[in-house]
Amino acid sequence: MKSDLSVVEQIILHASNGLCPHEIKKLFPDVSGSRIRGYLRKAGFPPFKRGRKENKAYSKVSDLVKTKIGEGLKMSEIAKAMGVSRQAIDQIVNVNKHRTRKISQDAAKSGAITRPEKCEKCGNKSKTEMHHMDYSKPLEVIHLCKRCHSFLHKLEKIKPKTKI
Repeated sequence: MKSDLSVVEQIILHASNGLCPHEIKKLFPDVSGSRIRGYLRKAGFPPFKRGRKENKAYSKVSDLVKTKIGEGLKMSEIAKAMGVSRQAIDQIVNVNKHRTRKISQDAAKSGAITRPEKCEKCGNKSKTEMHHMDYSKPLEVIHLCKRCHSFLHKLEKIKPKTKI
């Protein structure tokens, strides 16, 4: 029993030094991830989410990725070098975009955003997709069919970027 207490104390110590449960699990392979999260919950730690901003390791990786993109490397090249998916790099670079998507998806599930039966652009009666014109406004979406949505994204890519 005493050894369990020392393991718990070590887990709490690692968490207080900024390690997330996933990283702690690598240090203690015999302890399940749910048990680690339970220990941390009982110790008063907030729920951890992978890749959260407060995580020290996450911010170091985020800074590194943004530097490499600034140097002209593609996200797929950075992902390959780091041994992760391109989507993981995209989530690091576009934090606001992914946060906004999550908020709007949760709002749609709860009924705060209702999905119309037809596209707001062409009127096509097919399943619609949500499109954000501004990621700082997660509940302001337009509902488009797949065809109009992909066309809108193509227009956004070719639109000239002007600096004010």
